[in-house]
Amino acid sequence: ICFEMLSNKCMKVSKLERHLSTKHPECVGKSLQYFQIKKRNLSMTKSTMEKSSKQNKITTRVSYELSLFIAKKGSAHTVGEDLIIPAAKIISNALFDEKSTKKINEIPLSNTTVKRRIDEMSQSVKESVINVMKQSEYFSLQLDESTDVAGQANLLAFVRFELNGNIEEEMLFCHCLPSTTTAEEIYKSLDNFITENQLDWSKCVGLTTDGARAMSGVHTGLIAKVRSVAPFVKWTHCSIHREALAVKGLGESKKKLLTMQ
Repeated sequence: ICFEMLSNKCMKVSKLERHLSTKHPECVGKSLQYFQIKKRNLSMTKSTMEKSSKQNKITTRVSYELSLFIAKKGSAHTVGEDLIIPAAKIISNALFDEKSTKKINEIPLSNTTVKRRIDEMSQSVKESVINVMKQSEYFSLQLDESTDVAGQANLLAFVRFELNGNIEEEMLFCHCLPSTTTAEEIYKSLDNFITENQLDWSKCVGLTTDGARAMSGVHTGLIAKVRSVAPFVKWTHCSIHREALAVKGLGESKKKLLTMQ
């Protein structure tokens, strides 16, 4: 009646009678049928809540999966409520029933929801990678600068670490950089990430970059700054960049051979 959880000690008849007369005096003297109805109503309420909870879990899972799909496609966050949901409703109306269409309407896929879902998944992946890096004995980093369609310079970082006897590789972060990317700015971005996430620089044993002076300079380049905090780090010139430099001296016909599938 009051939805309280009673211990085994309270199951004695005398204690149950005292509980009923003290907290539910209006129910004293009621017939057995009255309490059976109360029990049935409670069971129906629990069943309804369980079904609602199950449906909410399903729609939430679908919302996360669609948000991940939108992120992988690089589409605008508004595509969920502007395209995916309307398209799904058209398909449901044509092939299924009205009940299915109503369930589609329950999927949260607004602009802000999609952004929040993507941010939550990104944070979860980031935390997982950082936890494994902390457990791993060593790790190595690969850095590259890239410019997006808006002309913004970005620093991409990938990490390799040991996990259950295997070498795993994951993307670590993508940070915006000033228009003039100096070794100081690149190191600052990298060092801030390592420090903020309480990672151990001394575990870094490898650093792979291109051959730009800001990256590979032995006195003022990034590698020199990293060696000041990670003395065992070994620098590697990225083989992809080296191949790109080698191809520059080839004729067009030979370049086509290299790009053939």
